[in-house]
Amino acid sequence: MDAEEIRNVINRIGFIRASKSWPKDSSDALEAAERILEKQIPVRPKIINKWGNKYCICPDCGGSVPFDSLPFNNPNYCEHCGKKLIWR
Repeated sequence: MDAEEIRNVINRIGFIRASKSWPKDSSDALEAAERILEKQIPVRPKIINKWGNKYCICPDCGGSVPFDSLPFNNPNYCEHCGKKLIWR
């Protein structure tokens, strides 16, 4: 599933939740599904240079992400919040 498909599903979930014809338990489950799907849309980590070292910060949770100058050595997900990361 690519980012555009995920956004479409999130929009449909939002429409269903807005209809207010769902029981509270279902609404909570739909909200959780939205949060989980949003984590699958990749984002670039923020790269910060401090004292001659590079640090990466997850844009979602602000957690520190390991950084390597070789992109294939970098993690695909934030180890703190599970957000999908993209390095290119």
